[in-house]
Parts: sequence; structure tokens; C-alpha cells
Amino acid sequence: MLFVHPLAGRRRLPNFRFDLLAALAVTLLAMSLFVFSARAQQPPGTTLPTVPITPPVESQTKQVAPPTKQPAAAAKARQPQAKSATPAPQTAGPPPAPVEVAPVAPPGSIQRQGSLTVPTTAEVRRELAGIAGTVVVVADQDFKGNSPATTVKDVLDFVPGVFAQPRWGEDSRLSIRGSGLARNFHLRGVTLLMDGMAINTADGHGDFQEIDPTAYRHVQVFRGATGLRHGVASLGGAIDFVTPTGRDSNITGISADIGSYGFHRLQSSIGGTQGAFDMFVTGSWQEQDGYRIHSAGEAVRLSGNVGIRISPDVETRFFFNANDIKQEIPGTVTRQVALTAPKTPAAVNVLNDWHRDVDSFRIGNKTTMRLAPNTVLEIGAFAVDRHLVHPIFLYFDYNYNDYGGFARLSHETMIGGFKDRLVFGLN
Repeated sequence: MLFVHPLAGRRRLPNFRFDLLAALAVTLLAMSLFVFSARAQQPPGTTLPTVPITPPVESQTKQVAPPTKQPAAAAKARQPQAKSATPAPQTAGPPPAPVEVAPVAPPGSIQRQGSLTVPTTAEVRRELAGIAGTVVVVADQDFKGNSPATTVKDVLDFVPGVFAQPRWGEDSRLSIRGSGLARNFHLRGVTLLMDGMAINTADGHGDFQEIDPTAYRHVQVFRGATGLRHGVASLGGAIDFVTPTGRDSNITGISADIGSYGFHRLQSSIGGTQGAFDMFVTGSWQEQDGYRIHSAGEAVRLSGNVGIRISPDVETRFFFNANDIKQEIPGTVTRQVALTAPKTPAAVNVLNDWHRDVDSFRIGNKTTMRLAPNTVLEIGAFAVDRHLVHPIFLYFDYNYNDYGGFARLSHETMIGGFKDRLVFGLN
């Protein structure tokens, strides 16, 4: 007997999510006013500050002309001058200060020139190069440059040891070096993070619907035991999706993507700095009919962060992320049906309108303190509120909250002439 839930037969996906889109538009408008006011040029008539210019000091080294034959009287007249003392130093002014060139940090260094809480892609690669393990940093141009990335497969397709296979919508089967490969639904054994804060629930269960490939500056892939720095549930590894900050993002950005099977996506972002503050906000709307029948989906996602530079060695940053996702589930069919009519959905999925809808909101904070030139302390906390409506063979409708915290101390030193790096953490 088939169980027909109250929403069966009602197509919910075309309902446009005006509430979250309106909030997104208002947020981007406010951010644009903030950024453009901060980057506005000086008004006309403003007196520019005086810049002192010190005349250069003539070099004490002079070119010596080749000797020429001169009359004897002239030579005798010049002999006393040749025996004179060294000329007095010039008194035109103090010599100009030498230009300081920042040395190139060696691999594994934790030196950060921009944001302390969210290092740039180059800084992350330099820091992770000192880890005794396999870590890969995927820059955004690697998955945004050629074609629009829509799933984790598009982001991680060329990372060795990572297997990602889309199933429907953004849902995928993900494995690092075989960990969790037997999972046909959801995710186990690999921890997904966003800006260092877990996307997985507290029991290690994970999903992919909240991942927005348009929002990230780079992706860090920790294979195997290197992922333990993000928690004991990361035996297979960890993947951290990192958003830009106002210090390394463009002022504004907008993109539109159109593809087959009813795929449409709009994305916009804005970022900037003003004194000790910096902000970055990005949002996207996406819809698709899907390759298979009953696999349509619609998603509205919003991500951003606000950073405050308290001092040259202390920075705190607040992160937020909101998602409104509606996704139909086509279900599983026999091998014969999959080979002969691959677009065919499972009959029970269509009859009972199986789908997975997620409304979530995430907020977190991360504070980084540089205790010494080679010692950095990072502390943070986050909270997630999710509402899941998931009609399948049973009708699931529930809310669940996750929260957590972490602390990580990194210290570099030299032991016996060899570079040593100690990382102590708590999750």
C-alpha cells in the first residue's frame, strides 16, 4: 500500500521565494552604499596633504676621465689639488630611507598580510605546504573559469583521491580514498565545512544542498588523517569551502548562467573595506528541471562575512549563511529501466511527490590572535538552525539545531636546525 502525504500532487517548486530574495536585494543594496561611500573620491576643493621631498644626495663615486696631455705649467698648478684631503660630506640633507621589501615567506609559514582570520589562496597554499600529509587547495578560477560549477563534482573533479558522483540536484556520492564509498545517500566519513565551521550535523551526517560553488574563493581538501584537525568525525578527510572577505574580493560582481534541462542561475556579490572594517556578501538563485523526470529543483542561497581588525595582531570575523532549497527526488529504478529509459523516475516517487526541502540559517564567529611572530591562536563558535521537510516512504518534518566551537594554536620554531610546526586544537 502506498502512503500519500498531504502535499502529494501539488507542485511546490515554481513558487518563487520572494521573502529570501527580497532580503538578499536589501542586503546587497545596503552593502553597495557602504562600499561606494567608503571608496568615494575626495570632494573637489579638498587640500591634499603636503608630501615632503628630500633631494637626493650625489654619489661620492665619480667617473674618472681618461688622462690627457696638458702643458707642464698646468700640471704643476694642479699638483697641490691632487694632494688635498678627502672632500667633506655633502650637507644637502639626510639620505632617503631604504625601501623595505617584504621577504618571501618559506613554505609552512603562518605569516598573513591581509585578513588574519581568512588568509588568501596563496597564503593558504604556503601554510598547508608545511603539513606532513596530502592537502590540496583548489582556487576558484579552477572551477569558475571554463564552465559554471553546480555540484561538488564540478569543484573537486580533478583532485586526486576524491570521488564525486552527482545523483539528483546537488546531492552526490562523495568519497576520499574510498571512505564512505558504500553510502548511496547522504554522507558519512568525510566532514564538510564552510569557513572552518561544520556543515555536517553533530553525528557526522552530511548533505550537499547548502553548498554554493559561486560563493567560494578556494576549497581546501584534507585527505585522510590530515582532516583530523577539523574533528574526530573526519577519519576519511575534510573539505573546507572558504568564502572571500572584503579585503580580497572585487567591489561588485554579477553573473548569469543558462544551460540545458531548464538550468538558470543568477549570482551577485559585493565587498569592500572601510578603515578597520570589511564586508563581503554574495547571493544566488538557481532553478533547473533536471535530466530525469521529477528531479526539478530551486535554491536561493546567501552567504557573507563582516571582519573587524581590532589591532594589527587581532581580528574577529562574523559569518552568516542562509539557504532556501526545494528539490524533487526521482528515486531508484531497475538496471534495465536505467539503460533503456534513463529519464524515467520511480513510480512511487512521482505518486507520493517525494522531495527534500531545506531551510537553514548559520551564524558563526572566528577570532584570530597573533601572539608572537610565529604563534597564532584561532578560536571560534557557530550555530545552525535547520528545518527539513522530507516526504519519502515516511513524512519527515522536523527542526534540528547544531552548535559547536573550536580552538587552534599554531606555533613554528627551529629544532636542531630543522623547522618544526606544532598545532594543538580542540573541537
